[in-house]
Amino acid sequence: MGLPVGAGAGGIVRIRIRCGSQRYLATPARYLRASFKGDASYPPAHSLVALVKPRASLTRPVAASPMKRAKSYWVYGTLKPRHASGSTVGTLQCYRYYSGGWHKAKTVFALKAKDRSTYSRYGAWVRLPRSGRWKIRAYHADAGHAATHSAWRYITVR
Repeated sequence: MGLPVGAGAGGIVRIRIRCGSQRYLATPARYLRASFKGDASYPPAHSLVALVKPRASLTRPVAASPMKRAKSYWVYGTLKPRHASGSTVGTLQCYRYYSGGWHKAKTVFALKAKDRSTYSRYGAWVRLPRSGRWKIRAYHADAGHAATHSAWRYITVR
């Protein structure tokens, strides 16, 4: 007997049970319970109820590289599924490389969504205060979706 293990790509949730697996589309977030009717070898069983949230899809942020230190640049990408236009949909996490490692240096809040037909576009103005190597990713979490982040965008700041 197994529990829902989470939403994968495309919002598909795989629930593993002794007799195989079942797939469910988990859009929007929903509570699921696995049940087994029983057979000659095993008695009936039910799992605990689990809240399963699908992940939103975030593209790698688009940003200029190289950037000039202390100058603002528009950084943007896409978010699926579509969110309400003008809503705050997440943050941009900015890391700087120094002393042999990546260190979180800045978080830009208030990514605003713009509606498209099947997706939303997120974006924010970013100003990186120091020269060097940087990486930026988008982060999204809301009541209907599990926490998700995009791939990194590597940037040189001069």
